[in-house]
Amino acid sequence: MNKPLKGHTVLMSGGTRGTGLAIARAIARQGANIALLADAHDGLHSSGAGPVDPAAGVDTAAAVVEAAGGQALALVCDVRDADRLREAVDVTVDRFGGIDIVITDAEAIDGPDTEHSRLSFEQRQQIQLRGAYLTIRAAIAHLRKSRNPHILSLSPPLSPAEKRVGDRSPSKLAEYGMTLLMLGFASELREDGIGVNCLWPHTAAAAPRTRSAVEEAAEAAIMAAAVGLVLSGRAATTTGNTYLDVEVLAEYGITDLSRYTREAAPSLDVAWPPSGLTAPGAQRFSAE
Repeated sequence: MNKPLKGHTVLMSGGTRGTGLAIARAIARQGANIALLADAHDGLHSSGAGPVDPAAGVDTAAAVVEAAGGQALALVCDVRDADRLREAVDVTVDRFGGIDIVITDAEAIDGPDTEHSRLSFEQRQQIQLRGAYLTIRAAIAHLRKSRNPHILSLSPPLSPAEKRVGDRSPSKLAEYGMTLLMLGFASELREDGIGVNCLWPHTAAAAPRTRSAVEEAAEAAIMAAAVGLVLSGRAATTTGNTYLDVEVLAEYGITDLSRYTREAAPSLDVAWPPSGLTAPGAQRFSAE
């Protein structure tokens, strides 16, 4: 059974719901240890409901990771706080012995950018852009010790257009800013052999539209499959790229996307089979 990430440790923000959770589940099935970062903004949605307990989301995600065969570490940590991130990194290294991969997907989820939006411009940039920068900075020293270190940001190629920005310019600014940040890190860390790349769903690169639950589940599964392939590649020669998910799959000869579509309610399933590993219960750490 192929487990290309067996023994690798992933530090991941934004892995407690949706596409991020599908990715965490997929790489757990490939044998990864995953430290999941969640903060007070996880669970903030456009429905108007207030923030939910971040511990509830990260504990649930940790259970999903372990059910998929990985080992999980649940970390409640504000990604905007450099000191708390360093503490979270230390706890991760104490538990798993190091960090091989960083995935940044922390985002501020809210509705369209209007005068009634609950999240300010500054909050969006702090959570997404500053959060990505600080998470990576906190982990770089450990990545340099890895045999195949990767940094992956879930952010778009630099081709902004009005139809892609829509009425969410502050969040789009943060997303494109994350991509620019990754390109800078790719240049800085190239000689260290650390692969730094961006990945984005092909559906999000098109004009915004309403998608069904099944379509969203298929999109998450496609992204999860692409993440697994990028992280399994040789970091030293896989860097400075801004991929669409389907481009990655095509490079590996996967062009039939119907395999990711489900007839029933979305399961966020992915292509790899369960690893069958027995993992201990998730550990909680609160850096507050």
